This record gives sequence, structure tokens and C-alpha cells, in this order.
Amino acid sequence: MEMENLDFLFILSGVIYFIASAKIDEWDTITILWSNFCTPAAFIKNPKIYHVTRMLLFFATVGLAFPSKFIPWYLDILIIFTLWLWSGSIGRKKAFDTYRQIHLELLSTEQNPAKIEKLEIESKKTNSELLDQTSRRLRQGY
Repeated sequence: MEMENLDFLFILSGVIYFIASAKIDEWDTITILWSNFCTPAAFIKNPKIYHVTRMLLFFATVGLAFPSKFIPWYLDILIIFTLWLWSGSIGRKKAFDTYRQIHLELLSTEQNPAKIEKLEIESKKTNSELLDQTSRRLRQGY
């Protein structure tokens, strides 16, 4: 069976959605956890544009799943669901890694013993602890 243009567009939109969604989740998470320090100025200024773009990419990918002939539509939907789950997970993991890395970098230049202790604690937090911290901050309206 030969891949058609719509099949190629489905795969392309899925890849673009995955990359964009992971990056947006990363920026959202790092902003919630700590600050806007590691996020682009355009995202800080108007994050809604990025969220709407991600939503449009998601719906475009879903819309391209049904006319696909190379992959059955039900597998396309499973692929989209998997991309959705993975993009959020990968985006958060990258944000957590960035958070820890920033604290390690700050630790290398800090002189104040009280701040050093706090930075050490923050740099050693697990993904689970950072996820809990993110959830708490969201509930508090960060």
C-alpha cells in the first residue's frame, strides 16, 4: 500500500504537534515552578497564542487521521493519544531537569550558607517532588 499525501500530512502534523506540545509544556512547567527565566519573551508576553497553536495542531492531526489510508484511523487515534501523553511527560521532565540544573549553577556561585542549603535541597528534588510542587502552585494560582 502506497502512502498518500494525506498520510504524509498526518505524520508531519503529528511530529510538529509533539515537538511543539512538549516545548510548551516545558515552558509552562518551568514558569510555574520557578520563573520566566528560561522561557522565551514571546511566550511570557502572550502564552495563549502558543496554547491555541498547540490546540490547532492537535485538531489538525486528529482531522488528518480519518482520511488516512496507510494507517487505519483507529491506530491513528491511538498514535495521537500516545503523542499527547508523551509530549506532556517529556515537557515536564525537561522542565524538571532545567530547574535542577539552574539550582546547581546558582549553587556554584552562592556564598550565603543559608541560600546554599536551600539551593542544595532544590537541586536534589525528584521528578515526583517537583510534580507535586507544580500541582500545589497551580492550585494556589501561582
